Amino acid sequence: YPDEEAGLYTGRVKTELADDFYYFCPAPIDDQLHNDLNRYAAAVFRVLGCRDVARVDFRLDRYDNDKPYVLEINPLPGLNPRISDLVIEAHAEGVSHAELINTILLHAAVRHKLLPIGMALEWPAVQLPASEIW
Repeated sequence: YPDEEAGLYTGRVKTELADDFYYFCPAPIDDQLHNDLNRYAAAVFRVLGCRDVARVDFRLDRYDNDKPYVLEINPLPGLNPRISDLVIEAHAEGVSHAELINTILLHAAVRHKLLPIGMALEWPAVQLPASEIW
């Protein structure tokens, strides 16, 4: 990191210096912690009444057995295919940018009852063409 950022993940680091950094994604954590973080993120999502998509950020306390703390939740995360954390995380899980966008749109369409009658609601079986979404 540049001295002025002192190890902080700033907007400048994320955008201007993006090509100079490597993301450890997925994070090098054990399966138990991974499962716990997924469970906590889902709980935060539900408790705060989020819809369709959100990104929950955690900090791990390395002095307390990597105890997780919720840092923040972003209910409207960026979707820039080059620099947005949610897109980077989805890619690490094998989900393309197009699949991510379609999944978000599918959830919104289900919520607003915009899907054709009889259409299955299970993802990834349903992949809506843009002509059916718009």
